Amino acid sequence: MPRHTSDPIPRSPDLSHSPDSHGTHFPRWMLNLKGTKVKGGLRLGEVLGTGAFGVVYVGAGSHFADNRPVAVKVLSAAGIGSERRRQIEHEMLCHSRVSKHPNIVTLHRVFVDLMAYYAVMDLHADGDLFKCITEDEFYVGNDAMIKVVFGQLLDAVEFCHENGVYHRDLKPENILCRNRGNTVLLTDFGLATRNTFSQDFRCGSEFYMSPECVGFPKVRAYSTVHNDIWALGVILVNLITSRNPWKCAEPQDGGFASFYEDPAGYITDTLPVSRDALVLLLRIFRIPFESRLSISGIRAAITNIDRLLLTPAEAAFAPHSARQTAAHLFDIIAARRPHVLIEHYEDICAYFPDLAEGLCERLRLDMSEHGLINDVDDIFSENAPEPVRHFHRELPEWSVPIPIEIRPEQLEDVIGYPQSPDMSRDNSAETAGSEGPITPDTHPIHVADDVPEVALDGAQGLEGRMEEMKIAGPADLPSVTALSAFSSRIARVLGSTGSFFR
Repeated sequence: MPRHTSDPIPRSPDLSHSPDSHGTHFPRWMLNLKGTKVKGGLRLGEVLGTGAFGVVYVGAGSHFADNRPVAVKVLSAAGIGSERRRQIEHEMLCHSRVSKHPNIVTLHRVFVDLMAYYAVMDLHADGDLFKCITEDEFYVGNDAMIKVVFGQLLDAVEFCHENGVYHRDLKPENILCRNRGNTVLLTDFGLATRNTFSQDFRCGSEFYMSPECVGFPKVRAYSTVHNDIWALGVILVNLITSRNPWKCAEPQDGGFASFYEDPAGYITDTLPVSRDALVLLLRIFRIPFESRLSISGIRAAITNIDRLLLTPAEAAFAPHSARQTAAHLFDIIAARRPHVLIEHYEDICAYFPDLAEGLCERLRLDMSEHGLINDVDDIFSENAPEPVRHFHRELPEWSVPIPIEIRPEQLEDVIGYPQSPDMSRDNSAETAGSEGPITPDTHPIHVADDVPEVALDGAQGLEGRMEEMKIAGPADLPSVTALSAFSSRIARVLGSTGSFFR
């Protein structure tokens, strides 16, 4: 969405499709190929989607992929010049070099006739990673799933680099999913290069371009390896928070300008990520690019992270933007995976009371639906505390805010940080325009317009940002003993039944 210039804090586009400023560059007849027979007995079916330069069809009736339906990417060969022909063949060459990896879409064959190129690939009809993040909401609060999926993506990109292929257009729309989002596969090599350094600036999608690729700071050429690593960092933010850190990594972007000035301060004030996740992001988003964490370093770091989001107790004392984003994420978790919040129930009551009633209701429905207890109302009526905003207690050890080292001057003007953008599908700045997606386009989606957008941060020292806190409040409110007893009863009933919940 466009920035709201009337807001005191500017807002960047949310996680929805941005219009492609370049439009489409293929003849209309390419949309009317249903029923056409291609070589190898392949017949084109319904249109799956369109891109800047091509159309993707369902294909059937061939011996490819054990006679399963396939995806057929059709690119016009009629009336194109030698340079465009070279680009198409380069895309197919790059894809074929890495096609055998289990987390890269398999390219079976490429046919060409007088009218078009036909690239035959595996069909993954579950949609792309963008859909799994924004519509299906598979990943919010599901740290184990995020780590598995992000690890698969790291493996795929590392395999590409080891084989001399640098993608340059990594984004959720170019990552296909299957098994309800548990398996991801990289696709669309339309902007890939074999060069480790490139002078093709602003190549890719602007949300995911590295500063060097955008042209900041001024360099003669940018590293395509480190450009991909930067994009991986943005995708990790997408997975954890359903937000983008900024619209474009250039000084003209308010979010990125604040990040560049104060990396640790900006990300802490805008993204409700845990301290360990913060440290990892700061190591990925380093400038200059030579100091950026390697893919193997990212893999090792994320493997050792216990949790990626702030707990409710930590989020309650986060800056306004991060707190609001956390509240939105907790609301999604309460609806999708309520068991994740059971151990934090008393903190939800205390600091996010608007969510407490919905969380109780969701737990009640799920436990009743799955027959976990006979009289579910007993759990939620007897000794169940009323939601309260404050009570007097010391935070348990797991919820003590993480000390982060920040210079005092960084704390003076936190309210002035721009909010980072919600996630959005971004095709608006694809300078070279990839030749067409494997997945269908989806209609624009806007993730909670009133939820602040999230931004990212740089990479220096992190000790001492959030001081250790005690929560002070009226002494006559419900005791922590009653709250603990209530959440303990739920936990005892559920035991290890988390897998029963969606």
